[in-house]
Formats: sequence, structure tokens, C-alpha cells
Amino acid sequence: MNNHLLHLPPFVVKPSHVPSAFVVAQGEEPVASKLIITGKDAGRELRRAIAAYVEDLEPTGVCVLDIDLSGVLMLDVAVAFELNKARTSVQLMEDGIGCYLVLRGVSVQLRETLRALMRYLETVWVIYLHESDNPEILGELSRELRETWEFAVERGSLDAAAFDEIAEKSGSKIAASARSNRLTSLSQLHLLVKTSESGSDADSGSPRSGRSRTFFPVC
Repeated sequence: MNNHLLHLPPFVVKPSHVPSAFVVAQGEEPVASKLIITGKDAGRELRRAIAAYVEDLEPTGVCVLDIDLSGVLMLDVAVAFELNKARTSVQLMEDGIGCYLVLRGVSVQLRETLRALMRYLETVWVIYLHESDNPEILGELSRELRETWEFAVERGSLDAAAFDEIAEKSGSKIAASARSNRLTSLSQLHLLVKTSESGSDADSGSPRSGRSRTFFPVC
């Protein structure tokens, strides 16, 4: 888990959040029941529940919200689409407030479903498998972007020095324009967030009189 970004209390998906979902018993005990969430209406119910949850918490800065899917057996493309829209509905960037979503408690079976859905929707998500603290990205991502994000997770942040380390590790130089493009792309994909500034240029790796950016991985 990223210790640099505030994590809100997790949103645990329950039948009360999605009244139209199917509840399937996975065992004799009710606690073992799982949800099958399908269709646009169910997806909207889930998205609105997430937005209401964040609104009630009243975040005061940049934060991460874990969507706990440990109680979900299956969801479809309509629900995945609404989950993707939830990113925008809860990402209130005015006044420095931003809530970023990651998926936690994902079963191996659900991961494979999500992998296909992310490709179909041409988007990416950070997920955690059930009982795992190792983040992974689902969806199509270039080798360079994936390498940069994974390095940010390992290091804790990205700045000018980090790109120098990446270049040294890969054995090839990373031009200033390439650094800027990677940061922009990963930010637009909700995988990096700018939360502080310093006195050197994170894009070019050289000192400058103005301020430059430090990015943290969303995970």
C-alpha cells in the first residue's frame, strides 16, 4: 500500500449498495455469499453508492479509495464502464481535492474477467488480489509506462533523480520529452498523482529556478 497518499476507509461492496445484484451462496453460511453485478442499472447503483460514500467522508486532500470487491463473484462490461465513470464523479480536483480509486480483494477468477473488460474499455486499473498487498495493473500499457509506474511503486515517488535511476537501470537515456510524456500519460491514466513540488525539473532532470513536480503512484 502506498504510504505517501492518504487512504480513505475502504468501500466494501455489499448487497445494500446494489439492490439489483444477484446474491449467490458460496457455502452454507450467509457470510460466504457473493454478488453477481450485471447491467447498466446495477452499475449506476454502484457508482452512485461510491460517490455518496466519498461525499460523506468529505476528503480534504488527495486520497486513495480502495473498492473492496472481495464480496463480488462477477461483474460485466456495463458495470466496469460505470466503475470507470466513478473515477470522474469522485475525483473532485478543485481546491486540491482528488480521490483516486483502486480495486482490492479481487479473486483470481474476477481478475481474468476484469483483464478482458479493461482491454475492451481501453482503460487501466490498479488492483490487489485477495489477501495480497502487491499492486498490479490490468489493461494495456506500454512497456515503458509499466516500467516507470512499477519503479515509482518500488521507489515511492518519481522525480528527476528517479528518471536518472531508471535510465541507469535500463542502460539507455530518457530524453526530457520522453520523461514529460510518461508523467503526463500515467497521470491521465490515474496511475500517478502530483502532490508536491521541489526545486529541480522532474521532466528534464536538471536544476531550474522554478518549481518542478514530484509524483506518487496511485496504489
